[in-house]
Amino acid sequence: RAPRRARAAVEDDAAQPTDDAAALPGFLTRPITGDEAASAEDEPAPAPKRRTRRKADAVVPDEEG
Repeated sequence: RAPRRARAAVEDDAAQPTDDAAALPGFLTRPITGDEAASAEDEPAPAPKRRTRRKADAVVPDEEG
């Protein structure tokens, strides 16, 4: 088993961006225009998600004679 330090170094190398990503046209290289920056700031914050679970349908007993 490789020592922790050596494995971390290998993972760091793997995490480095590759030239393939840089070769893609417009991939994270296009500057954000003023309109885009302004529109992002104007958007309202999303409503908080409710964590309550839906109640299961109540079991209604059949009324038999």
